[in-house]
Amino acid sequence: MNLSITKLFHFTLSCPLNLPYCLGSLDLRPPVAEVMALPGGSLLMHQELPLVPTVTVDVWLPAGAVRDPVAALGTAHMVEHMIFRGSERLLPQDFDHLIECHGGESRAATSLEYAHYQITVAAEYFETAWAALADLLAAATFAPREWEWERSVILEELSQAIADPDWVIYQALMEASFESHPYARSVLGDSRAIAATTAAELRQFHRAHYDPSSWTIVVVGAVSRERAIAALTEVLSQGTHGSCPLPEIAPPLPARGVRRDELFHPMGQSSTLMLGWVTPGVADLRASLGLELLSVILGEGRTSRLVSRLREERRWVQDIGSGVMPHRHGGIFVLRAELEQQYVAIAEQQILEEIWRLHGGKITEEERLRAVRSLYHSFLFGMESPGQLAEFLGYYGMLGWHHLCCHWPDAYRQELESITTDELQALSRRYLSLESYTALSLQPSPYSP
Repeated sequence: MNLSITKLFHFTLSCPLNLPYCLGSLDLRPPVAEVMALPGGSLLMHQELPLVPTVTVDVWLPAGAVRDPVAALGTAHMVEHMIFRGSERLLPQDFDHLIECHGGESRAATSLEYAHYQITVAAEYFETAWAALADLLAAATFAPREWEWERSVILEELSQAIADPDWVIYQALMEASFESHPYARSVLGDSRAIAATTAAELRQFHRAHYDPSSWTIVVVGAVSRERAIAALTEVLSQGTHGSCPLPEIAPPLPARGVRRDELFHPMGQSSTLMLGWVTPGVADLRASLGLELLSVILGEGRTSRLVSRLREERRWVQDIGSGVMPHRHGGIFVLRAELEQQYVAIAEQQILEEIWRLHGGKITEEERLRAVRSLYHSFLFGMESPGQLAEFLGYYGMLGWHHLCCHWPDAYRQELESITTDELQALSRRYLSLESYTALSLQPSPYSP
């Protein structure tokens, strides 16, 4: 299990990676992505892939759960659902019908910090599909009748999440690790807020956070730069909401001490142990990538330290893995194990001993190189389709890491390869403290929570 930056994105189109074909190049060097400002303040991330017959448009907005009103947690996610319930020009279901009739697909997601909306269609329908998506994003109507229908869908989604032990323990880890910081919030909110929120309140959130001047728009596929600029400019020139700049979210405070809790869940099949450390955000890209390398060294693959010792040698766990879940201003390093209850305490102790060895012992060059290869290969396999590449460009474009976007294969590999074993050891000492972390266990229970 690896929860790395390169695996944050879950959308796939089944096209095996082949750089010359999938990326439209005649040699092994992929084309360079371009970044440019558009009239009104939005940003275009563009990569032309001439041999791919489709185009993906992915719009990213700073409208995630950290922007939810405190009294109405889950608002950002509710707005994402309501975007597809129509505008003054498009009736409910019109957008889905348009995309599907052109053989395309659409999807959307809300995270703690961002919402993004993606469509993929045949390149010849680019202008039509983009105009429809932009209309929904800028001019959704939030009709009260549509909200009453969608509210039940969102409540069911929350109910399904609560029934999932993995979601429950991860959300508990975030709450315990980040405490009062907005990163502790559930993107799904809670049933009370969902039931009480009105369509007018959703419309107010939309006007504050969906102004086109804040959009990062990614276009990847068989559409030229000139064609992309012309289509985007024509739609965006129709005006903005005139919203005020959004206040910055403060970084989370460093964790202090060990926070520990035991949870029970009726759907649990075995015990789960989850440990978490607060880390820097992806604004510190080098530290984030270094922590990803450490996560591979500790818990990815049969030769990693924790897998080889706890699963292969001692048989204390059925599965164990590690990863980094980064956000803009802070992240969390996670170690997760599936095991029997009698091994929970001893497994935690063994994990801490391995981290102690990272602090005081030498990370070998062989371990570093294996981790670099593993992450880079995962990165490349995560770029199988234009849609996956669009998500990568959108996410890092929002963060301002344009050099990583413009030369993404080489830049990512070079960043990883430049991190030394001494740097990795220093990162483990700085961020994987033995005195400050969160430890949660989840046990099966026949009783409802």
